[in-house]
Amino acid sequence: MKIETAKAAGRQLDWGLSKALGHEKTYVSVGGVDINGYDTKKGWMLVKHTDPLLCFELIKQHRAWIEQYDDYIEVTIYYPTDDSADPDLSSMTGSGATLEEALADCLIALKLGDEFEIPCELSE
Repeated sequence: MKIETAKAAGRQLDWGLSKALGHEKTYVSVGGVDINGYDTKKGWMLVKHTDPLLCFELIKQHRAWIEQYDDYIEVTIYYPTDDSADPDLSSMTGSGATLEEALADCLIALKLGDEFEIPCELSE
């Protein structure tokens, strides 16, 4: 099922951010409980868009520009265009009620587009 990036919330943002970062879904059993996580180059991890350390690292890595308004936050990431004749940078902006939501929205839109696939269990 597809969901609009701007309308994703909660676990949908976790899923989209994980896919935008290039992780593959996997399951790990911890104490007899199956935990939904992701295989990464650094091993297994649980990706939460609300993780402040992940948020800080992504802001630093992408040199994100942050603007705070009265009732929402915008995050903008600038990146070079594919057109070598055009030396300008392109940008992608995401917004949310929190910095973490805005950053996840921006990165998902940048890497996956205006819509992305989510598993059926996340559609509710």
